Amino acid sequence: MATFTVQFPLREPSERKKERLRETMDRQQEIAQKIAELMQSIPSSRWGNAKSDSVYHRWVEKHFPENNSLRSHDANQVAYKVSSNFQSWKSNGYGDQPPQYENHAWARFCNCSKAVEYDENSGSWGVRLPLEPYNGEWLSLNIGEYQEQFLEKERNGKARFGDAELKEYSHGYVLNQSVTIETEISDYEPETFIGVDLGLSDIAVAVAWQPEDGVQEVEFFSGDKVAHHRRELRETRSELQEAGQLGKVKELKGLEQRFCQQRNHEVSKKIVELASQYEKPVIVLEELSGIRQRLKDLKGRKEFKAQLSSWTFGELQGMIEYKAEREEIKTEKVDPKYTSQKCNKCGEKGRRPYKGNTKRFYCPDCDYEVDADFNAAVNIAVKRSSETSDQQLS
Repeated sequence: MATFTVQFPLREPSERKKERLRETMDRQQEIAQKIAELMQSIPSSRWGNAKSDSVYHRWVEKHFPENNSLRSHDANQVAYKVSSNFQSWKSNGYGDQPPQYENHAWARFCNCSKAVEYDENSGSWGVRLPLEPYNGEWLSLNIGEYQEQFLEKERNGKARFGDAELKEYSHGYVLNQSVTIETEISDYEPETFIGVDLGLSDIAVAVAWQPEDGVQEVEFFSGDKVAHHRRELRETRSELQEAGQLGKVKELKGLEQRFCQQRNHEVSKKIVELASQYEKPVIVLEELSGIRQRLKDLKGRKEFKAQLSSWTFGELQGMIEYKAEREEIKTEKVDPKYTSQKCNKCGEKGRRPYKGNTKRFYCPDCDYEVDADFNAAVNIAVKRSSETSDQQLS
């Protein structure tokens, strides 16, 4: 079973529909901000258990007895999101301040009883969202072949759509839809571990590693062309905005989205092809909960970092999982904690960035210097292999 997120951009809604979207978002933000204010009144050990901890439901019932004119399921979804955000804040070492929710532009939708409904009319797909107060609203999607294949699978009973989150950006609205596909991969004990590290200078680095023979192969997927392309589009967009040509600005934003998605297609395809060369492989991905903070903490190349910190890592992982499932290749995730700091040669803590260079890793214990993302990818593969060894010994 593979679960990942698929992005469904919306076509420009009418002003009436925009008003309904904004009202739903505002009501959810009120709940989110109140719960955020209450979070530190309970032990942090309970932050990540919103779905099983009744305190979150009591907060919603007490402070918003009518659920702020939202479905009760969606009001509780807001609580779950705040819980997850605080858990990430804790995992990342408690940053500058706790998560805040004033003026945020998102809305969560529980898909129980298929409240989020997709349908096709005259070759064009749309989605029905349960906007406040309760009654739904149809919105047109602006999608391509990649998204359509999942909609077809869901319609044919080969995929299950879970909860969804709508986000508003300067260029429009995007619905992030959770998708689960039943896999038919035979249960095998992996022999080759494909560690995948996501980063800045390289969008991804994939390393094929074997317990007995070490590194077999490595693939680097540079982010330089992506950064250059997005920088050019941003400059052009700024010029068009100054000239008041808003229609062309939106066209450029759509072009950027398609470019990023195409690059993710290319990277995910190559990683799955790398894995398919080996007997009994597993593609080892990192949990994404802390990646934004990790990118934020790295020093240097501020402009480049700002561009790639918004990269759709979740979409990339979803593409890898889907394509791997199609080739009957296992994918698994590990906690990436310390994988970027640990030396893959001796296991001691090293330095990243080294001498201000985010691409270099140096271990003072064994005098080993290497590409930092390569080092992290090896550690991700080794971490999954070590978990297998520990299970066999227990």
